[in-house]
Amino acid sequence: MIIDNYRRYGLKICDIYFAENELDDYTADIIRYIQLKSNQDTSNFITNTINLNLSVEEIQGQFRETVRNEIRQAENKHSVKTDFYYQPSIDSIVTFCSFYDSFAKNRKLALSNRAKLFRLQEHVIITKCYINSEADLSYHLYLFDETRARLLYSASIRSDDPVLNKIIPKANKLLHNANIIALKEKGFQLYDFGGVSLQNDQVAGIDAFKLGFSKTLEYSKVTMKYGSLLGRIVLALAKKSKK
Repeated sequence: MIIDNYRRYGLKICDIYFAENELDDYTADIIRYIQLKSNQDTSNFITNTINLNLSVEEIQGQFRETVRNEIRQAENKHSVKTDFYYQPSIDSIVTFCSFYDSFAKNRKLALSNRAKLFRLQEHVIITKCYINSEADLSYHLYLFDETRARLLYSASIRSDDPVLNKIIPKANKLLHNANIIALKEKGFQLYDFGGVSLQNDQVAGIDAFKLGFSKTLEYSKVTMKYGSLLGRIVLALAKKSKK
C-alpha cells in the first residue's frame, strides 16, 4: 500500500493505492482510494497482471507468440538495451517527465504529475530502452509498494525514420520483458500493467498491446470518501455539478 498526503485548494487530500480494505483510522478532508481491492460486480477499474512468483519460463509462456518474437528481434537483431532505476534521483524524475510531457503533448494527454512523483520518490521505478547509447526510445515509470509494481506512465519517441518506427514497438515490448525479470529478481510478486478498458475503441490498440503479455484480469475500485465536514461539502458539490 502507498499513502500520499498533500494539500490542494486548502483541502487535505490523501491518496491510498492498492489497499485491501478501507482504512478506518485515517483522516483527511478527502480520501481517494486507487485500486482498492474489489470484486467484479462492484469494480470500476480493470487491469491485467502477471504473477511474478512464476518462473521466467512460465511468465514468458503467457506472452503472445508474436510478442516473444518481437522481443527476440529487439534484443538480437536491433541490439536494444535497457536501464533500470530503482528509487531514482529527482534529476532522473525530471528527465523522465520532460520526455513524457513531450509525448503527452503530441498525444493530447495529461502531463506528468511532477509534484506527486517527487513526493513518492521512494516508491518510484524508472526504466528506459535505447540503441547504442543514442536517443532514448521508450520510458516506463512505475509506482511500487511491498509486493506490486504498477505501470503509471509509458512513453515512446516520435520519429520520421520509418525503419526506427518499426523498431520502437519491439523495443517497448523488450522493455516490459526486462522490467518483469528485474522486478521478479527484486522480490516483487505482481506486475501491474496500469489498466485496460476492454470497452473503449479509442484505446483498443493499447489494450491489445498489454493483453499480449497476460490475459489475467484484476478488478478493483477507484473511489473517494470524505473525512471531514469540509470534504463532505466539496464531494456533494462535485456530485451535484455532474448532474
